[in-house]
This record gives sequence, structure tokens and C-alpha cells, in this order.
Amino acid sequence: MPNSAYSKLRKTLGRWSSASQGNVTIMFGVVLVAMVGTAGAAIDYIRLIEQRTVFSAAADSAVLAAIASAREAEKNGQTAISKRAKDAALNAWKINIATSSFEAKAEPNIVVSKAGSAWTAKVSYDEVSPTAFMSLLGVKAMPLKGEASASTTISKVVTYWDFHVVVDDSSSMGIGATQADMDALKADPSVAHIPVVIVSMSENRELGLTLGADDYFLKPVDTARLVKRLEDLTYAEAKKLDIGAFRGPEHAGQRIVSLADICAALKKDPKRRVYLDVKNVDFSQMARETEGVHEQVILATGSEEDCARWKKVAPRSDTFLWVGTWDDKDDTNVEKRFEKLRATGFANINRLQVHCHFTGGASGTMIPSDAFIRRAADAPIIGSCHSTTRERSI
Repeated sequence: MPNSAYSKLRKTLGRWSSASQGNVTIMFGVVLVAMVGTAGAAIDYIRLIEQRTVFSAAADSAVLAAIASAREAEKNGQTAISKRAKDAALNAWKINIATSSFEAKAEPNIVVSKAGSAWTAKVSYDEVSPTAFMSLLGVKAMPLKGEASASTTISKVVTYWDFHVVVDDSSSMGIGATQADMDALKADPSVAHIPVVIVSMSENRELGLTLGADDYFLKPVDTARLVKRLEDLTYAEAKKLDIGAFRGPEHAGQRIVSLADICAALKKDPKRRVYLDVKNVDFSQMARETEGVHEQVILATGSEEDCARWKKVAPRSDTFLWVGTWDDKDDTNVEKRFEKLRATGFANINRLQVHCHFTGGASGTMIPSDAFIRRAADAPIIGSCHSTTRERSI
């Protein structure tokens, strides 16, 4: 009996080992695991690359902010310059990270030093990029390290620190459209982002652009066209500008962000809200680009028509109507506007703000009047007044 059972077992195992019907299924299962693992690793690596790009840009902004702060503090005769520069660098780092979809686990290492007349700033970071798919294989995160540095080594450029657009053809104003000056400008990372527009008496646009200029105008220049060119910066040009430095060294490193960057920050924190003060925009396009965060977007405008158009394409979004009274001498105009708003039941308006001013200075008469503000407060929408209304017990 035992021999018979053993014989049957041997025959069964033999048939199983020699069977070929299930091989494809088994092989597919094995290969599928490898394919999914590879695809998952690729996704994690793409995220790593995106995070590295964000952190690299943040480090670049940080060192530029540090150098700008150091030079400004030195020029103004301030003390604790290195600390000021480090604070400016850290602030620039945090702003850049905050407007992205990533988080920094720790503050970067910031070193600011001076050798002779040149300042040098270095920023390094040691972060990790969390994984999603690779964590299933035991790899919870991938290392993410990097550094950036900047220095004021081009003395000629640093001498003319307070400029934003160069329009001189010669070197009479310090920096001109010469190969040496253009090379110096573009070689200094702290000012290389500055757009250069050449205004010349010579027709040589091709040479000017070859030197590194962003545009070229021939004298006598069409002022309106030149101003329009400076106003119509592309986003690629505009995002390089250090707009924070215009407000002071403590804000250095703040840059123009895209609507996509803002939406990414909103998705990261559902409690955040953003006011979009708009002028001449395509509301349909803006609605598409803010899809998914409409409830966090508040459209700010001085036009009732804009409120209606925005509500039509983004009904879950709030609107903020501001009513100006800058040139008014009394309540006549604002009363007429409120009369129209009341007639529509303040349709499409969620928030309303009245701008107030005083005729003849702070001791004069407030426009709109106290009486109007009180009446407006009884409306379905509360009017707010940006002025010294508290001093007048309103």
C-alpha cells in the first residue's frame, strides 16, 4: 500500500513538472512584477529630478539674495552684514520652496564670507526625496544633495549695482554694449538675470543680439515702443527678476511665480486662499488653469461685469469687488453705484470693499461720508473701508 501511494505521488509530480500549459501564466506573473517595479522606479526618479530642479533654483535664489543683502548693507554702513545676508538667503530659500509642491526637511547650510572687497555666499542642502513605488522594495527615500554659490568678483558690475535694464550703447554710463562689459555682466551670477536692451545709433542688431542683448533699438528711439518692450517681458524673462530686492534687501530673492506655481501651493494646503487682482485676462483660460482650486481663489476686481464673467466659468469661486472714490468730492457717485448694486441684489459679488479718502488731508472730510458707510453696512454685503475710519469711531 505505501509503495502504491508513493508511486502515484511520483507520477503526479512528474506530470506537473513536464506540463507546459501554465508556463506562460507563470512567466507573465514573474515579468509583470519586474515591469511594475521598473515603471514605479521611473516615476520615483522623475519626482526626484523635479524636486532637484526646485531645490537647485531655491539655492540659486538664496545665494543671490545673500549677495544682494550684503552689498546693500555694506553700502548703507550697516553692521552684522553676514547675519543679514544669511537671513536674506534663508528667506529666499523658504519662499521658493513654499511656492512648490515639495517640502524641505531641514534648513540649508548657509555660509557668507568676505575676502578683500568681494563677498561670497554658499548654500548647500542635504535632503531626501520620498519614494512611492520603490518603498515597496524597501527603498523609502533617495538622497538629494546640492549646493550653489555666488560672489561679487566682477568689480565693474558691482559698482553699478542699482540698475535693472541697460540701454546704453557706449560705456559712458559705466556699462555699455561692448564685448567686455556684456561678458562681465553675464558672468556675474548675481546680476546675469538682468535683461539688456541696447539703444544705438548704429544699425547692427545682429551684433547686439550676438553680444547677449535681449533686444536692440535704433536711435532716435520710438519711446512708446521701447517702453512697451520693457513692459512686455516674457515670463521666462520676468521670473528671473529679483522683484523682492526692489522693496529692500530683507525681501531679496522673491521672484514672480506662475499661476501654476500658485495652484500647486494651494493644492498643498487647502486652507490657503489667494486674491487674484486681474486686469484684461481671459477668464475661461484662467478658470481652466485654476481647475481644482476654485474654492480657494478669490477674484479681486473693480468691475461688476468681471465678477459676472468669472462666476459664469468658476461658480464655486468667490468674487471681491472694490469700489474706488479717489476723485470723488462727495457721495454722489458711490451712492449711484450702490443703488445699482442693490437693484441686482449684489449679484455675483461675495465681498465688497470701499476705498476711502479725505479731502483736504486727514483733518478734512471723509469720502464716502460716515453716514454712507453706516448705510452701506446694512447691505447684504458688508463694506470695508481702508482708511482711518477707526479714529472716527465708525
